[in-house]
Amino acid sequence: MKVAWFEPIGGHGGNDFYNFGYCQALYSGGVEVIFYTCNETRIDENITVEFTIKKYFSNIYSGNIVGRAFRYLYGLLRTSIDILKNDIEIIHVHIYHASMLEFIVLIIFNLLNKKIICTLHDIESFAKHVNKKKTTLKNLLNLSHKIILHSNTSKKIFFNKYPTYNKAKVYQINHFDKDVVFNKPISQKVARNKLDINFDGIVFLFFGQIKEVKGVDVLLEAVYKLNKKNEKDFKVIIAGKYWKTDKDLYLKVINEFGIRDKIILRTSFIKNELVPYYFAAADAVVLPYKKIYNSGVLLRSIDYNSLIIASDLELMKEFITHNENGLLFKCNDPDSLADKMFYVLNLSKEEINRMKANLTNFNQVNYSYEIIYKQLMDVYTSK
Repeated sequence: MKVAWFEPIGGHGGNDFYNFGYCQALYSGGVEVIFYTCNETRIDENITVEFTIKKYFSNIYSGNIVGRAFRYLYGLLRTSIDILKNDIEIIHVHIYHASMLEFIVLIIFNLLNKKIICTLHDIESFAKHVNKKKTTLKNLLNLSHKIILHSNTSKKIFFNKYPTYNKAKVYQINHFDKDVVFNKPISQKVARNKLDINFDGIVFLFFGQIKEVKGVDVLLEAVYKLNKKNEKDFKVIIAGKYWKTDKDLYLKVINEFGIRDKIILRTSFIKNELVPYYFAAADAVVLPYKKIYNSGVLLRSIDYNSLIIASDLELMKEFITHNENGLLFKCNDPDSLADKMFYVLNLSKEEINRMKANLTNFNQVNYSYEIIYKQLMDVYTSK
């Protein structure tokens, strides 16, 4: 079988490990894979990949919109010609939101007379765009032969919005985000020295894009409440870029709460090679999300075997069982989060190791190349 893995965002959006895992899973099962992506995907510069990578999309995220559109369409044309040249049978497309661009991509790929598989990453945003553009995008879903969602939560939301959609066309496949390049044993001391964090106490980590739905405001209020009732020293690393939000609002909250000495801000793009150091430096990772349908950070936290504190969203409950392999707090509730952080401050090493061991077991049972390969093949070979 020959598969085209079409995901132009790639390294530009930090999706290179995501793509690598799936492509490697397919290759390890004997599938010939060509990964079509952008020039900002550089994972192959750090490791010898066994599948083929073709970076036909160059500088599609810089310059004016006309130039970007031209370069994207040129990359799409090169991809289409290459798919025909290599007699590829299946095209696997990734859709993060619905726009005219995605509509054009699916139309062109259908003209190639190939089997189209679509992974939908953001269900609510996807539905919102479809509803706004009914005249042009109402048939977007019908341009694919099969649809993949990454969680049971996403499936539930999808069918609530599209109750009449053919259930036989929709599959759920594990979200696979594995660091196979830079993930290595790193001591906490080495990690903190590398990141210039001169602190010996408990450190919590928020990692990823800083945007309203990620609940950083909830985390900051929880830090304020925890600081008032707790005598033990602690720090919170906030690592990631601001995304469509006003950073001054967060800085204002930090100053008003008087917690500046508790917060370590690293609000810029984090290079792939530094990511495992942040997770190793922390005693616990905090995921205070208010709404989420897929989470690469959650999967990466599991991959790095972190102690996880997460909001009790349905998605999180698919991965975290409270006090077994992590901790859950009441969503959008700073008091509840502060309580769980206080709990971590007083946990014994034995309890922490117990939960981490359970998380490792969960990861081994549910996330492997063999499992992902089987799930993808079930979709690819279905009629």
